[in-house]
Amino acid sequence: MAIKILAKLTTIATTFLMGVSLSHAHPKNTFTQQTVQGPPIALVGGNVVDVVSGKILPNYTIVVESNYIKAIGPAAEVTVPENAKTIDMNGKWLMPGLMNMHVHFGLQLPGAAGAALVSETDPQLALRMAENAYKSLYSG
Repeated sequence: MAIKILAKLTTIATTFLMGVSLSHAHPKNTFTQQTVQGPPIALVGGNVVDVVSGKILPNYTIVVESNYIKAIGPAAEVTVPENAKTIDMNGKWLMPGLMNMHVHFGLQLPGAAGAALVSETDPQLALRMAENAYKSLYSG
């Protein structure tokens, strides 16, 4: 029994890895980051959430240039470029983007969509999961 389970898991894992490598060999949609043109943007006076320490950092300024954070710190200590577009963040919150880390790439929902997957084989499931992982990663 244990050997059959191990063999099935090995098949699923191998197929999943093949699917991942194939999906990257010929991507359907390639994510391309577009550089923002124009003056820097200064987000001034907001409350920054430090997700590492769990602390709130009040009255912080963030300077963004060409899609990159160039400076972050207490408003009194960050130099805002003269040509920056300034956005008042007083009373607002700034925090890193969140990403869903609990996903079910092979989920079969009830209804017509789930019914269509009833006879799905393990290799087909692995390839569908690889495609869903790819879509999730490239959705931003």
